[in-house]
Amino acid sequence: MKLTKYNFTFGKPKAQTGADRSVAFGILFSILLFILLIRLLNPNSVMAAQVDLSQRAVEIREQIDIGSMRRDIARLTSLKTRVTGYEEAEDASKYIFDRFVEIGLQDVDSREFEITVPIDEGGTLTVLGEDGRELKSYKVQSIWPNLVRTSFVADGVKHKVLEGESLESIASAYQIDIQNILNDHRNSFLLKQQNDGRDNDGDGETDEAGEVAIVPGNKLFIPTGGLEGPLFYCGSGELSDFNGKDIGGFWYRVQPGDTLNSVAYRYRIGSSSIMDDVLNAHLLRTDDNIDNDEDGEVDEEGEMAPFSEITTWDDDGLDNDGDGIIDEIPGDNTDGIDNDRDNIIDESDEFVEASESEVFVPRSSIVLINFENSGTKWINATMIGASVVIFIEPKPSDTIRGEAENKFLTVPANIPRFWISREDAAELMAMLKRNSEVMVRITAKMTWQKRIGQNIRGFLEGNDPQLKEELVIIEAYYDSMSVVPALSPGADPTGGIATLLELARLFKKEEFRPGRSILFLATSGHFQGLAGMRAFMEGISQDSVRYMQDLRRDINRDLFEFQELSRKIVLAIDRGYLVDLPPSFFDNVDDISENLDSLATTLSDLGRTLNNINWLKNVRRDETEKRKKKGETVKKREKERFTPEEQERLNANLAKYKKDALQTTNFLREIVDRMANLQDYAISKSRRAEKDLIENIALPMARLDLWAIGRLIDSLKNGEIGATYSREYDSSPLQPVHLAQENEFGKRYEISVQPELKPDEQWVLDDVRKLNAVFHEWEISDRRKFVLQYSQYKLLDRHLTLREMDRIKRARSTLASAKQTIDKYAEDEQQLLKTAYDRYLLNAQKVRDDARLILAVLEQLDKDPRSEIFNTPSFKGDWGDFEETLRYYLSPDDLRNLKNARKQLMSEDKGIETLEREQMNIVNFALRNARREGERLNTLQKNASSPLSKKSPLYPPLGKGGLGRISREYTNEEKLALKHYLNDEEFNRAIEARTYLFAKFDEDRLIRSVLSRAKNDIPDLQSLLNEIDTLETSLDDEQKQLLRDNLTTLRNSRIRNIHKQIEKMSRFNREEMRRKIKRITQAI
Repeated sequence: MKLTKYNFTFGKPKAQTGADRSVAFGILFSILLFILLIRLLNPNSVMAAQVDLSQRAVEIREQIDIGSMRRDIARLTSLKTRVTGYEEAEDASKYIFDRFVEIGLQDVDSREFEITVPIDEGGTLTVLGEDGRELKSYKVQSIWPNLVRTSFVADGVKHKVLEGESLESIASAYQIDIQNILNDHRNSFLLKQQNDGRDNDGDGETDEAGEVAIVPGNKLFIPTGGLEGPLFYCGSGELSDFNGKDIGGFWYRVQPGDTLNSVAYRYRIGSSSIMDDVLNAHLLRTDDNIDNDEDGEVDEEGEMAPFSEITTWDDDGLDNDGDGIIDEIPGDNTDGIDNDRDNIIDESDEFVEASESEVFVPRSSIVLINFENSGTKWINATMIGASVVIFIEPKPSDTIRGEAENKFLTVPANIPRFWISREDAAELMAMLKRNSEVMVRITAKMTWQKRIGQNIRGFLEGNDPQLKEELVIIEAYYDSMSVVPALSPGADPTGGIATLLELARLFKKEEFRPGRSILFLATSGHFQGLAGMRAFMEGISQDSVRYMQDLRRDINRDLFEFQELSRKIVLAIDRGYLVDLPPSFFDNVDDISENLDSLATTLSDLGRTLNNINWLKNVRRDETEKRKKKGETVKKREKERFTPEEQERLNANLAKYKKDALQTTNFLREIVDRMANLQDYAISKSRRAEKDLIENIALPMARLDLWAIGRLIDSLKNGEIGATYSREYDSSPLQPVHLAQENEFGKRYEISVQPELKPDEQWVLDDVRKLNAVFHEWEISDRRKFVLQYSQYKLLDRHLTLREMDRIKRARSTLASAKQTIDKYAEDEQQLLKTAYDRYLLNAQKVRDDARLILAVLEQLDKDPRSEIFNTPSFKGDWGDFEETLRYYLSPDDLRNLKNARKQLMSEDKGIETLEREQMNIVNFALRNARREGERLNTLQKNASSPLSKKSPLYPPLGKGGLGRISREYTNEEKLALKHYLNDEEFNRAIEARTYLFAKFDEDRLIRSVLSRAKNDIPDLQSLLNEIDTLETSLDDEQKQLLRDNLTTLRNSRIRNIHKQIEKMSRFNREEMRRKIKRITQAI
């Protein structure tokens, strides 16, 4: 039986043995069941005929059609899978429906129920050549989910754009064609930039050819084609099967020019995967009080040693990885090298896995594991770093059901697991024998989806006038289950449904027709928590009256949202309605409300009728049970509790209930349809109101924003703005004007452009006129309502964050105090930085000598942290001489901290590990500054004298002069280097020049951001306008901000309230209500 179970659950049946056994089991089961049912379904006829049951069993056996049962089993098991929710399961339900009709059952129907199942959408394992070419692909199929976690391998990775990255650099890092990124539908926003009406790249042009721009924070989908990694065969998953295989990743030697991100992208992993790996813990620099990555933050989370430094670690004379070995060499006790630098070659336990210039890259790997005999040992693969496990199809005789149940977990572990055929696995294993490494790419998708299951029902009326009112239900399930849902022919479970079909055929014959009526029920969803049977039981046990009362309550709650549309805006002076709807709309709302009130009365009456029915049924049941117990001893003169009159009352109540209940469901259906019509009309009018607010107010205000920002930039260029941006009404280019007589809109006030700013663009005047038509007179005359929004400060505040506003205010204040022009500051800086670098070149040899000196001290301190090395003659005298060297490369604070740590270390015995580490960190920092001093100065002087790239978002500069490419203030390390080669007066001039140049740079950058965001508001509003008709969910944060920036406070409040009502009204679902009513009707 173990073989049979596997044959029809997990594999393809090779012979008919399993099917024959299922047929035999079904026959035996049907005989026994038939004998039992004869007594249950027709006791009177059996008692009257005094038929011997043994003889009856022989007659039944002779009537069973084994060929018919075999055909049923063969047809159902020919389907690749019958797991509920898969397409093949629908074929099975259709076959059973047709068989019920063919047998001659009455009222055959299919009842649907909703079920959530894991759907295997296919998977592919592709072998790759050395150049990345696809050599051959194999089909893989997903294993059943770990609780709710499906086996899913995406066909790419999500990438968050970082500062300084371009589309070209990202494509190069991932080694993928840039066109593949652009053409992927998940990056459609990139191609849309060429016709979205926005200035995406901030170059002052809109929708130019080839316009594609990304900004930090953008999320791109990189279509890598799936997860790539080496393939390994790991037997049955024993730990010994993983020996000698780089399952969890490999050691990578850092090359010049490498960065953390470039290495991570190259191997298609996240940079955090490298940072967080325990084997790279020595790279972290989060507690050394040094800004190692020179990003302006000290000891931030995830701060690592720069890769440019890691390249030098393998021969710098320091123990950089803290393993007690200096400049170790990878290898073992067979290579003839002193790998661990202990002056002994190839001692027995000598092994070094990586040099200090290597980082561990936790690259994905895919492992093949035998399905049989692996139990739960396959988990070992994931514990040591495998990303995907692929089980090899076993021979049917080599496994059992329990083996399959061990291949999925009862916890939601994210471990993609797949199944591959024996033939395909054999080819892959042959490749592994021929090649030292086989690279593959896998992509697969299994998702939870809502699907429809079906219960098939057929009715057979009994032949006994009394007993046919009683109903017996015979049920069998027809779905299947497998550890591989897409491969589940399921012969064993088919025996039950084949038996049910044969019983139906036999009972349909007159000689076997039972006295009681039978409902034959074929359910699906058996292996999903008896979903089909639960759906059937819920249907027959449903309290239809209570269900209709719940439905009425839901409709009444939805109706309230339509009534809310008549609510007035309390804040508005005119107290207008939220949405302008005709009186007939609210008449219909009131009419439905009255109908729902009358429905409550009807349902109360139905409830009383149902109570009468239940009482009479209980009395009848008690009487029947009483007579069964007393049998022939019941005396005629004994009073009957359930009289024929009461039977007539029951029949009358049943008929009344069915009639009234069906009429009530029809009435409910009419109400639902009327509600749907009201919903369509109300939502349509509400959306029209939203569109009017966007078209007539938000868009004109957004365009006027753009024009006003242009005037602000003109004022900046002309030097008309002082130390602060004005908050006053007078700084607004738009002002209210009091008219001598009413204008065309019947108002005495209107918005007007200041006379000296009379625009050449006609659209400006058109938008002003549009606002004059829409705004109320009180909104125009009160300068706080509209005009103030166009003051200098408010213009900037609408398009900048709080932190950005602080920066632009600080920059404006700084620039207002400048003592010379920006051009002169730029010229001074360029000259001073060139002077500093030229002087460094003259002293470069001394700097190199200093670096060697500091390195020698570090080596000695690494051996003995309390060494008196600072005071030995070999280091040119006493501590004072070496202090001068350190003073050159450390800030006063760092030098002071070193002296304090050194003093405590020499005098204390407790807490010395922290002091030793602090001493090493500070001296190491001095070494780094000495080594990188020339590089820093050269980079500064080059960037200061280089013009802005035309691709820069700040090109061309706002105003005259070239700012160079340094867009920040000097770092502390740069200031330290400049101080070495500039005198105090020169150094102060350089700092002053950088202060003003950075202020100008930052102000330009922020003004351009304001201009770009204002430009983008227009197409964004247009896009929102186009989406209004289909937008049923809440506005997202960006949309809310967009409306807040381009509407007055009260108009923004109105559109937000309207949209909330649309969202609430959209919750009414006509189709869902109709489904509920259908279920009620079926139950009745």
